[in-house]
Amino acid sequence: MMHRFPIFITILISAILFSSCKKEIKPRVTSKNELYLFLDTLEQKYESASSAVETARWNIATKNQPADIRVARGKLAEIFLDSSLRNIISEWKNQSGSLADKPLARRLELWSRAFTGGVVEFDNNVQKVRQNLAVKYFKAGSQVNGTEKKEYELIEDLRKEKNSKKRKIIWQNLSNTKSKHLEEYRKLVKLLNEKARAEGFPNFYSLSLYLDGVDEGRLLSAFDMLTDLTDSVYIKTMYSSKKKLKLKVVSPWNLELFTQENKKLPDKYFPSDSIMPVVYRYLDSIGFQKSKIKISVQENSNQNDFYKISVPGDVRVILKTENGNLNYQKSFETFAKGLRAALIKADYPILESYGVVPGTYSPSYEEGISKIFGELVIDSLWLRKFSKVKEKELKLFCQKRGYPGLADLRRNLKTFKAEYEFFKNPDINADSLEKMLLKKYLEAETDSQIVCPFILIDRFVTHPATFYRTIYAQMVSAQIQEVISDKFSARRHTDTLLAPWLIDHLFAGGEKLDWQERIRSATGKSVEPGPFLRKIGVEHSSLLTTGNQK
Repeated sequence: MMHRFPIFITILISAILFSSCKKEIKPRVTSKNELYLFLDTLEQKYESASSAVETARWNIATKNQPADIRVARGKLAEIFLDSSLRNIISEWKNQSGSLADKPLARRLELWSRAFTGGVVEFDNNVQKVRQNLAVKYFKAGSQVNGTEKKEYELIEDLRKEKNSKKRKIIWQNLSNTKSKHLEEYRKLVKLLNEKARAEGFPNFYSLSLYLDGVDEGRLLSAFDMLTDLTDSVYIKTMYSSKKKLKLKVVSPWNLELFTQENKKLPDKYFPSDSIMPVVYRYLDSIGFQKSKIKISVQENSNQNDFYKISVPGDVRVILKTENGNLNYQKSFETFAKGLRAALIKADYPILESYGVVPGTYSPSYEEGISKIFGELVIDSLWLRKFSKVKEKELKLFCQKRGYPGLADLRRNLKTFKAEYEFFKNPDINADSLEKMLLKKYLEAETDSQIVCPFILIDRFVTHPATFYRTIYAQMVSAQIQEVISDKFSARRHTDTLLAPWLIDHLFAGGEKLDWQERIRSATGKSVEPGPFLRKIGVEHSSLLTTGNQK
């Protein structure tokens, strides 16, 4: 049987074929002028290599031309595995305070961070272990009565099955499939931790947060607050649902019974051939000029994705040809990422947010910005103006949105904690950890004889130590959305001053400033949980944002 793997596996397989065995050139930089020349030359190579990787990704997705991702990534590996180049960056970064040149200091800071991320990203052993895990993980299926079932099919079976014993069997099949390659995952985590310790970090999760510009202590405090302030309302909701379903306890195999999907609007209101006309009509209404947005858009039946071939002049977007509100949401998010890239105004390539090398861009920030656009299609004011949804259907849709946001948050907090604790201690008893977290975050429990396997999810495999972004990006998005609502009120979808505000505060600067500084400039405070909690209807959140927190 043939298996289809995500594109990133193709990239991994190609990457491990490259070996940087070339003799290192040891340049010398003895003055500030020489440093400028050194950085300019280095950034030309970096931009050319990043563009080559993005072009290869584009060619893989579109199948327009042969794609040699091996050569493209090899060019980046030549840069980031070259210790002589890194030594020059480190030497001058240590002197940046005396250079009296903030733009130059920022470039050195980003280059230092990029070398820290690049030395792990392009490590040959890391690539091999990642590729091995990915191939095995995505081949895994679950056999039920002799028939192979996909994960989403098993989850749907869990929701539909009324018999508790049969539901338990389905859950065990799903759990065993998702935990089958735990030891390969453990091997990857240990290797990544080893590389992180060599860079001066306690583990790879701490390194991942550093590369994203996220303060680990503040993130943990924010997530603890999200947990504490949703505990009572979640427990109350679960108790009510448990009564309704006539369950004595909530077992892990019963959790899907509590999952209330968002009320969906009919697909007929969201035809795929109207996505771009609607996007441009909305952008025009808030002040963007279509003639100045240089984005190439192509339709594809398989995916939504964007490609920074050359920032800002050559940005490409692929939008999935599928009807429905959900695809509109994903398409809007994808286009928003392309829009930001196309509007960046930076003087140097290292400041242009190419998304290839960890440390050179801000993924939590980028995902947060994209969610602002994606969530337009569930905003009642926006839907009234830019869709033909009937008022009766819209009101029903809005009434059913509350609980899923809370339930998703609790599940995401549980998943984050599982990944975070595993990186802190890869030798931990993973099944015991899973059982403990199921009880703490989801009120699910079993007797001592039932094993709760540690569940691997796709993101653990494809993007290790990044699940925190699932929650953090929502916090970023909610905080900016709240400011936009305060500033523009009911005119937030029609005021032509919104686009200039977005460009000035969120888009144009690229990486000139740390993204946390951009958030403080735009919203008046650092990222904090209050706006997100208010968004999902948690009352206590009104106490979190009194004053100007920094």
